Amino acid sequence: MNLAALVLAVVPNVVIVMTDDLSHGTLNDAIAHNWMPNLKASVIDQGLTFANSFVGDSLCCPSRATLLSGQYSHNHGVRTNVLPGGGVTLFNDASTMATWLQAAGYRTGLVGKYLNGYGGNLTGSPKDDPTYIPPGWDDWQATTVPDKMFNYTVNDNGVLVAYGAAPADYQTDVLALRAVDFITEAEANDAQPFFLLVTPQAPHQETGFVCSLNVGSIGPLAPAPRHAGMTATLPLPQGPSFNETNVVDKPAWIDGVFGLLTQGQQNCLRTSHRNRVGSMLAVDDLVGVLLAALTTNGELADTLIVFTSDNGFLLGEHRVSAKQQAFEEAIRVPLYVRGPGVPLGTAHQLVLNVDLAPTITELAQATAALTQDGRSLVPVLQDPAFGPWRTHFLVEHQKAGGNLVPPTYAAVRSATHKWVDYAPLVDRELYDLVADASEMTSQHENPAYVSVKQALKLALVGLKACAGSSCWIQ
Repeated sequence: MNLAALVLAVVPNVVIVMTDDLSHGTLNDAIAHNWMPNLKASVIDQGLTFANSFVGDSLCCPSRATLLSGQYSHNHGVRTNVLPGGGVTLFNDASTMATWLQAAGYRTGLVGKYLNGYGGNLTGSPKDDPTYIPPGWDDWQATTVPDKMFNYTVNDNGVLVAYGAAPADYQTDVLALRAVDFITEAEANDAQPFFLLVTPQAPHQETGFVCSLNVGSIGPLAPAPRHAGMTATLPLPQGPSFNETNVVDKPAWIDGVFGLLTQGQQNCLRTSHRNRVGSMLAVDDLVGVLLAALTTNGELADTLIVFTSDNGFLLGEHRVSAKQQAFEEAIRVPLYVRGPGVPLGTAHQLVLNVDLAPTITELAQATAALTQDGRSLVPVLQDPAFGPWRTHFLVEHQKAGGNLVPPTYAAVRSATHKWVDYAPLVDRELYDLVADASEMTSQHENPAYVSVKQALKLALVGLKACAGSSCWIQ
């Protein structure tokens, strides 16, 4: 049997674990200290690592809408986390990966965070009502706002269940048990494939305030009680761009506005990093119990498992702490896939979160009811050296309002360069990612890069309004 037949020999179950604000720095520290053995041994080492995985909009709600729709933000219309530009009420939930797979015969379930604003009940729309269940979901176990690891509420198929502050109430652990219940219940009809989206809050900070930074503030984040203190001596990663000394080449929203991070701010970032890594230990336990449940129920061999994040995060790089940026730390996300026929190894193609919906839809032999801006990764899952592939992709961001930064921008990234355009503002950025992987020096005024700049600008013109296959530049 050839490899292509192996991948599509069965209609697979699909399990996606999507973390929240997981940066490579956080994940790398967790793995390096052997704090995520389940993810490492059972997913990373048993499947395909996508070394160049990105999001097209490094913000929670737009990114989650992209996962479910297979569309860039400019097409699905969710541009920010809150109204009027975004949030749960702006998302068209009538046609999503859940409805497509359900129509194809899948049992579908969501466990964890949905879209920002869900459960807030702040508008007349039913979509932010805490008891609302979107179309396409057979089992709905969604957390409601505000974001808390303790003292939170879950919508259990229309019934609100409140959790307290006992160790057993730790949110990641509760979600793990609910995900296991979904897998066990799916065995009641063993012939029916299932789709399970598990979205723990970690390592996203909780609602609250700890300290102010150059961008916004840092909130608290509690690791599981059993993991308290395990990361207490972990240093804050400080690569070349950390607290960047000279930002004269950077856009005006950084240069002349953001001072060097104070020692107090650096201490706060270090504490945040320790808590972020600490919170991932329970996520690894979640991965472990999911794999155990799949094994116990005889489903592991027929299940595609995807581990990723909705966006990355900066912790002091370029004096910034947040997401929403076009910097690598914000747009790069982990992506690991194991499953039937998926080879071991590493793929180096430029892949995006917008590719996941068309990939899963193809593997499920379902039909997407929306134009897909992403490209199915099935050929790469069959052959990690597959090509040709996309040469450029779009990164977009819409400012939510007020004093928030960064401003609205559109960016294009190739395998070697990145161009960021803040039009109508005069600010621009151009990075040579081969010579300057840390994005220390923008080359937008360097005459040696004129031809590179013109090619990127031309590519960006097409990508900003792309739809469907026109989003695949090769």
